Amino acid sequence: MFPFLIHMLFSLVHSSIFQVSILSIVFILYDTEQDEDLAKLEETALSTKHIALAVNEELDLHAKLLVMLYFKTTSQLMTYICEIQGLKTQLFIYLPIG
Repeated sequence: MFPFLIHMLFSLVHSSIFQVSILSIVFILYDTEQDEDLAKLEETALSTKHIALAVNEELDLHAKLLVMLYFKTTSQLMTYICEIQGLKTQLFIYLPIG
């Protein structure tokens, strides 16, 4: 009985039906693995998108702050220049001549 089972298994391995079944199983396993990999890739892409959006918002905020800082410092600089010119005028008026 045992040799008969071996012969049956051997003939089954060499049959085209068994080979097609093995190929089907391999493709199903490959597709399942590929689906899992695609799911991980999708999760990574969404995470990267959320990080990029947060970084973009932060950069926009920093750009606005830099523009505000530029205008504030420019305004203060102009004020200081006017004050210095005023002091020069006052200094020139109060200098004793000759």
